[in-house]
Amino acid sequence: IIVSQLFYRTINAIQDTIDSVVEFKNNMRQAAISFEYFLGSKEAADVFIEMMKDFAVVTPFTIEQALNMSKRLMGAGFDPRYIKDIMTTLTDAAAAVSKDASEMDQRLDRIILALTQIKTYGFLAGQEIRQLAEANIPVYQILQEELGLSAEQMQNIGKLKIPAEVGIAAILKGLQKYRGAAEKFANEVPGMISTIKESLLIIVGELFEGIYERYRGFIKNIRDRLNDLRQALREGGIGGFFEKLF
Repeated sequence: IIVSQLFYRTINAIQDTIDSVVEFKNNMRQAAISFEYFLGSKEAADVFIEMMKDFAVVTPFTIEQALNMSKRLMGAGFDPRYIKDIMTTLTDAAAAVSKDASEMDQRLDRIILALTQIKTYGFLAGQEIRQLAEANIPVYQILQEELGLSAEQMQNIGKLKIPAEVGIAAILKGLQKYRGAAEKFANEVPGMISTIKESLLIIVGELFEGIYERYRGFIKNIRDRLNDLRQALREGGIGGFFEKLF
């Protein structure tokens, strides 16, 4: 019984590993297609994804999370050349004001949402500033210090129509005081376990690239064959179907 349990647990572990690698490779392929349209070329997309892999293995985030964050920022109009620096700053800030990984994810999501809304609207507004404050970001203090605003101006900041570029630059500059927080977060046990898993997944994914390509080609052949049979059935009926089949 013990031997049987060990055997099946080993088989299940291998199956889970294979499933994780296949899912990871699928996600990376889909991300490459998506970023090719964002960045204008396959080469630029590949370079950017590799950069996000480097980002993921030194932070508590997975590569999928890093790519999703960067996609949200690009979609709002942030320059792709500065995405990694912006994400590093935001990740440090979220780590500094959070007590654990789960809270860090939530706060980072709210921070990115607020900044993308500011970028989309084109100017600073009270609602987005409150969102940042609710995420434990000392945004009022930062804006007062970086832009030299008075308390009265801060109360009516929406009426000042401060351009989004100016406001976001001030916020990102003020958040520099949290530099290095995410790295410290990643150097604790939960963070190290997360980065180990991510590093292993990336390594295994690269090692099995050839096998994945053959698997992908096999699936593609089945799909193409079924499409041919479907077309033959439509054009020639049952006779055409069996003629194509055999």
